[in-house]
Amino acid sequence: MEEFKEIFLLIKDYIQKQKENITLGATENTIKLFYVASMGLIVFMLSSIVLLLASFALAFWINDITGSNIIGFGSLAGTIFLLTLLFWFKRKQWVLQPIARMIVRILLDNSPTETNNSTTQVQ
Repeated sequence: MEEFKEIFLLIKDYIQKQKENITLGATENTIKLFYVASMGLIVFMLSSIVLLLASFALAFWINDITGSNIIGFGSLAGTIFLLTLLFWFKRKQWVLQPIARMIVRILLDNSPTETNNSTTQVQ
């Protein structure tokens, strides 16, 4: 009878440890997703500022070459419009699929962390 109680307590402890493990794994994945999303947002914002300033520089350069503000800014606006159309038609291939692969890779990554690697010693 005592053995059954001991086995029952071991099973109960095992289930509790598995529950904690799942909770920690979900928390780790949430933190990874938040990190990637925030870094992506920061890179996007900084890249947007750089592209905006580069666009103005290009428009003024075209203006100097042609001598017309309308041609400089109009040609740049047309180019950006065509790039926007190209991006719109390729959005699944260029945006959706890479983001989906990245999220799956983050959620399914079971590699040990650096702290676990430092405890393993090769003899």
